[in-house]
Amino acid sequence: MNLEIKFKKNQEISNFEDIVSLLENAFPDLFFAQSIKSSFFNGYNSNYPNFVLIEKENKPLAVAVVGLRKIRLFDSFSTALTIGPVAVAKNMQKKGLGRMLMEEVENLAQTLSADLLYLVGIQGFYKNLGFKTFMKRSKIVIDSSELPNIHASFESYDSRYKNNLINCYRDLSSRFNYSALRTDEIWDWLLNHATNSYYFYKPQIVLDKLNNFVGYFTYDPNNPSRLRESAYINQVDTIETFLSGLRTYAYTFEVKKIELMTPKNSPLYSFCKKYLNFSFVELYNVDAGQMIKQLSEVTIKDSEDNNHNPSFIFQGDNF
Repeated sequence: MNLEIKFKKNQEISNFEDIVSLLENAFPDLFFAQSIKSSFFNGYNSNYPNFVLIEKENKPLAVAVVGLRKIRLFDSFSTALTIGPVAVAKNMQKKGLGRMLMEEVENLAQTLSADLLYLVGIQGFYKNLGFKTFMKRSKIVIDSSELPNIHASFESYDSRYKNNLINCYRDLSSRFNYSALRTDEIWDWLLNHATNSYYFYKPQIVLDKLNNFVGYFTYDPNNPSRLRESAYINQVDTIETFLSGLRTYAYTFEVKKIELMTPKNSPLYSFCKKYLNFSFVELYNVDAGQMIKQLSEVTIKDSEDNNHNPSFIFQGDNF
């Protein structure tokens, strides 16, 4: 079929509208495609190839968007290549392009000295490529009326809160055995290019009654009740204030329930378990969900073996 494999930095791509169109046709949710357009084709410059493409006559037939990340694994650090979204043109599906694309992603990962691949996978396909489910997906579901009701407010992120937000993330993520680190370059991308995308949608800052920073959250553009990422200063009174800010947010947007993506035994989970009424939902797929494939001999224990310091890979690092 005279197919070409291409590894490109986003700023090198001239036919990005064709890639956006490919993603629009692949996903029912058009915001996936718009997320790629707004976060990668608006002035951001990558320092490594972050698009893997299969093309014919310069027309993309398949695409995988990837990101190079440092991952905390207990007391050591490894390099992961996160993958997503992945799409194959509808008229080219079931012809081996998906497997070919993932093989080239793995080749790129080895070129970039990555220790593992990480993605959120659909059932069946990725297991056959050597991926295994690694972490539960879990969330707190709580009625807005159950949230604490002390004075707290929220407002849209601006650069005044940059250091507070980054330090809050770093402190919280350091408390977990499995978490994604973020370099200054990644924060620059998230805060300056990706705030209208699924990666880091419209971050909101929570403030106490003296307008001190206590945490932040991002939400699902299609479902404001679902908070895709949140971080908070880890103190009992501050967590209470953070949750009060979520109550204010819920009543502002007429949201009856709040869904907080968080692992079991996180500080937030522990606070809610002690003081509030809520539901906790865990989902573990045998061959889908959050999946990894090891490329080197790094020691990776099953995250389900440790209940005290569970995994916490944040949403902004992958679709």
